[in-house]
Formats: sequence, C-alpha cells, structure tokens
Amino acid sequence: MALAACPRCKFFCLESARPDGGRDDTEQRARTLSFTHGGWCGQENDVGITSSTAKKVQTFIQSRPSVMHVDVLINKKDPQQVGFLLRQLLSLKVPVQVAFLQGTVPLQNDDLFTLLLEFLCTCPVWSVNLGELRFSEAQCRRLSETLKTSGVTHMFYECTVAGTWKDIYRAIVRANRSKHGRWRFSPDCKQNQTVSAAVKSWFCPFSHGVNKQWAARNRTGWVGVDRVQCESCARWRRLPPNLDG
Repeated sequence: MALAACPRCKFFCLESARPDGGRDDTEQRARTLSFTHGGWCGQENDVGITSSTAKKVQTFIQSRPSVMHVDVLINKKDPQQVGFLLRQLLSLKVPVQVAFLQGTVPLQNDDLFTLLLEFLCTCPVWSVNLGELRFSEAQCRRLSETLKTSGVTHMFYECTVAGTWKDIYRAIVRANRSKHGRWRFSPDCKQNQTVSAAVKSWFCPFSHGVNKQWAARNRTGWVGVDRVQCESCARWRRLPPNLDG
C-alpha cells in the first residue's frame, strides 16, 4: 500500500493513512454545534471590552487553538484587552503552544507581566515571540526563572533589547528541549502544522536536523505499511512489522 503525503502538513502522517483522507465529519459537526449553541465561556461583564472583541476571543478559545497571533484577536496596545485575553487563556487553560506576542506593549506593566509568566507555565506554550518588548532588569530576571520551569523550547526576543540576557535565555530554552517533543515532526498531522507555524524564533524548529531528517523520510509516504483503526479513539495506528494485519 503506497501512501501520498498529507495535503495539510505536507508530510506523511496518521491523517493521510485514514480512508477518508483525514476528515472527521463527526468531530467537525460537534465543533460546528459548539460554535452555534455554545455560551460565552468568560465573565459576563468585562469593563472596557466590546462585544465584538469578546465574541472574537470566545470563538478563538472554543476552537481549542494551538497557535495564537495576539494582534488578530485584540487591540494589543490596550491594557484592558490584553489582560482580558490572558485571564481567559489562564482560567480555561487553553492549549496554546505557539504564541506571537510581539508589539504587546502593555505586557511591560508589572501586573500584566505577571499574567504573562503564568501563561507560559499554565498553558502548554513551547514557542513564544516577544519581539522588542522592553522589560526591566527585574522583569528579565523573573522571566529567566519562569523559563526554567516552563516548557518553552523556542523563543525570540530582539537582541538589541535583550542584551546580555539573550545568551541566558537561549541556553535555557535549549535545555528545555529534553522536557518534551512537541517541537518535533511526528505522524500527528495537526501537530506538524503547529510546528511549521512556529516561525520567527532564534531556533526555528523545522531547521533542526532531527526535523529535516524526519521530513526527508516521510515527505513521499511509507510503502507496504499495514494500519488498523482503534475502536476507542478512532485513530489509525501503524502495526508492528511482525504483526499480521
């Protein structure tokens, strides 16, 4: 059985092995219903937050996103909107893995900076872009301590702003890569898309040797592989070579 590369993540993955080409109509219907009939998942009265902004954040959170571009969701110059978004992410533990926070100037305020640190530890964030935010020396020190306890493996902080902290941060996030493998390509199509979205960092994950090798091996698919579908989770899994399908 020859399998083609997945049109979504461009590599061979578990989704491309499914008879329906990776589409899960049941999951899609459930997601559509959640958007149509789901209620607001945050506080009803948030001062300074317009209904359009609240709705946009609601829809974003209900989609259980893995990548977040903050400027698409809110006015990143507005402290109230920035605080509102972070509190919603924290209270619902939204599974954001890749966060683009560049230009979110209110994060320089101590209160919102504290929420940022909580966000890095509470949500499964492993890639974060802080752009040219100007943190104080004390904040930079707190950030370094938080990074050590977080799962952040890839990061960008403008070199001219980070100063001597750049090398410290780079060493910490490099060491964090032994904590998990979410930054690696795998047979998980959705996760591969997340990895590919983690751009603009000191270490782009798809530039790592292990990911280049994986992509080269799996870009055209596998040949002669038997797969079975799990009756419990409906995932398609590769059978060991010594097991008859």
